[in-house]
Amino acid sequence: MRSVVSCWQSGSGSSCSSLGQGLTATTLRYPYEIRDAKEYFDDIPDVKVEPDMLKLAQHILQSKATDFDPSQFVDHYEDAVVEMLKKKQAGITVIARACRATARRMLRT
Repeated sequence: MRSVVSCWQSGSGSSCSSLGQGLTATTLRYPYEIRDAKEYFDDIPDVKVEPDMLKLAQHILQSKATDFDPSQFVDHYEDAVVEMLKKKQAGITVIARACRATARRMLRT
């Protein structure tokens, strides 16, 4: 059975669906946002990867593979927006506060 979830949030749409034992995510685009792939990838040179380097890369990827548990991740931005909307619905005045996004805060799970 294949499950598909689509959402539109923060100005962009996306679709997630199951694919074998994993997930595939697709960003939904308007036609004017779609460009030829050559514009992005033409300047990437063809590189011959040495067999031992390829083996090392495969080993690293295999050693980092794990089961995906979505409960590990928290969307702090979405939580803050929902909290703000609940306050507004309750008639509470919401004052915008400055937010300094640091790499540490953005990568926190």
